[in-house]
Amino acid sequence: MQAKQKPDGTVEVRVWGRRHEFAAAPLFQQIETCGKEILAAPITMTAHANGQVIAWNDGRTELKQASDTIARLEQIFDHD
Repeated sequence: MQAKQKPDGTVEVRVWGRRHEFAAAPLFQQIETCGKEILAAPITMTAHANGQVIAWNDGRTELKQASDTIARLEQIFDHD
């Protein structure tokens, strides 16, 4: 396993021949396997509260721990 925080704030985790990319949105921004990106767009998460759509904003992803066996990320978001 390899994990690194990139200068643009994204976090890249490589494991089992796949590359997983996390950005300033919940869930994966991209997954790559066998050299091919398999997501047409970032995975999104939607939520509703009191009949209103929650808009996730001011997000960030931070790589907190990385080793040959662990990649621990922290994602923090605010919402409207």
